[in-house]
Amino acid sequence: MKKVLSLLVAFVFLQVQTWALSGGPQYGGNQAAVSGTYAGVFTGIGGTATALTSGGGLVDSLGTNAVGLFVIGVPQVDLATGTMAIFFEGTFFQGGILGIADPNKQTLTGVCQGIHITELSTFNDLFFGVSQRTVNYDSRADGTIKTEIKRGNLSQGTTLQGTGAFTVSVLVDTLVTIPNPDPTLPPIVAVLQTSIPTGSLTFTVDGFKQSDQVTAPKQDSIASLLNGSGTAIGG
Repeated sequence: MKKVLSLLVAFVFLQVQTWALSGGPQYGGNQAAVSGTYAGVFTGIGGTATALTSGGGLVDSLGTNAVGLFVIGVPQVDLATGTMAIFFEGTFFQGGILGIADPNKQTLTGVCQGIHITELSTFNDLFFGVSQRTVNYDSRADGTIKTEIKRGNLSQGTTLQGTGAFTVSVLVDTLVTIPNPDPTLPPIVAVLQTSIPTGSLTFTVDGFKQSDQVTAPKQDSIASLLNGSGTAIGG
């Protein structure tokens, strides 16, 4: 009888521990573990880029004339947002990043857009309290990044490792003639802007976690002004 009671008690303890496992902490889906602010470097490894200022021609098929920097804040809820800057074939682009972090797969995936600014002006009317910023740019760099979030020990910290690609496009102005609604007046001549791809770039992403606190770009930064046209206006 003692042996039977001992087996029953052992079975009870084993069953209780099994229940405890089902109610324990869930490490795989912990969004707080990946939230924070990350920074890193884009390094070009290849591409078919043409010069934006010399009228064409393959400049660097190895992508060695391309490097960039980025900072992105990953919150526990909502999209990750950040800023970036890229030097690409003699042209400097600056812009923003939108991304999403998956705590189960330990990945950070994002879309990027940078612009080459030709003119930046700000108008302030102190009497009416109006503030307006106008950004003119002539070329864009649009891309994506796919990275893995690798958590190391206390001495190594958390890192980002991955790859991505950019497509560089030049904005070209074309004069378009539009019939005037008033037939007694001459036709209307308008400027139509089109985006013409001039090259592409593949690159590696090498980053690290700077802080557990989340830092996001300001609402009036260049990253919030991008709208796919040649002129962006923001308040």
